[in-house]
Amino acid sequence: MLLVVISPLLLIAFTNGTFIYMKYKQSIANNNLRSARIRFNLRQQDVADLIGFQITDRISRWESGVALPSLVNLFKLSCIYGLRPHELYPKLMEEITTETEVKVKVKYQPSDSSEAE
Repeated sequence: MLLVVISPLLLIAFTNGTFIYMKYKQSIANNNLRSARIRFNLRQQDVADLIGFQITDRISRWESGVALPSLVNLFKLSCIYGLRPHELYPKLMEEITTETEVKVKVKYQPSDSSEAE
């Protein structure tokens, strides 16, 4: 098995070239990039131009949830659409927040005995 870390949010495991796991896949696919672009009456080519790309392949992959923009490109999209990054990926933010809050509570919540001290 080969593990590939694509970003801090994604972990993909391959066995014999077969995709078997992608954490957060559904949350990434449920983004607001396309609706934000359409609200501003922009074409994918317009967004690509504003970000500095010659072609629209990355914009298309981000909107369809096949890939995530880099942190810098996410901030550029945020500026273009006038939305905060978590508003562009609300489901992803919700999932990560829930997961992290649970881990923090389990690992760092004070025990009853430490409160008595």
